[in-house]
Amino acid sequence: VWDTTSIPDGKYEVMLKATDKMGNPAGEEEEDTEISEPFVIDNTPPVVSDLSFRKINGGAVEITGVAEDSASIISTLEYSVDKLEWFPLFPEDRVFDTQVEKFRFKLEGLEAGRQHLLLIRTRDFVGNTGSSELRISILN
Repeated sequence: VWDTTSIPDGKYEVMLKATDKMGNPAGEEEEDTEISEPFVIDNTPPVVSDLSFRKINGGAVEITGVAEDSASIISTLEYSVDKLEWFPLFPEDRVFDTQVEKFRFKLEGLEAGRQHLLLIRTRDFVGNTGSSELRISILN
């Protein structure tokens, strides 16, 4: 078991060296070395930035933002309004395939005259979670 939580994010390879020197006479021992395929260590959660809203026709609001991770692909986006009931979101291109995913969606039916709390939650490919909030007030 290797606790990677103290290792900086990045791509790594591991070298394994094996020998039977302790169990064989001098000159008869064998040794072999293998290097792993590259792998990613990612302990940093993704961030949600550029989160904003604008009022559009019919009292609805359009929400835009960006989910970004420094080492892994973004794999999930979700939102919640005023309570912790989560709904899925998709990136603008409809595919989770990069470390930066822009999103845009419409919210309808928000009660005017009060403040609403929008939460955006995102996860990267290895399961790190990040979130952000936006307070939305709709005037009458």
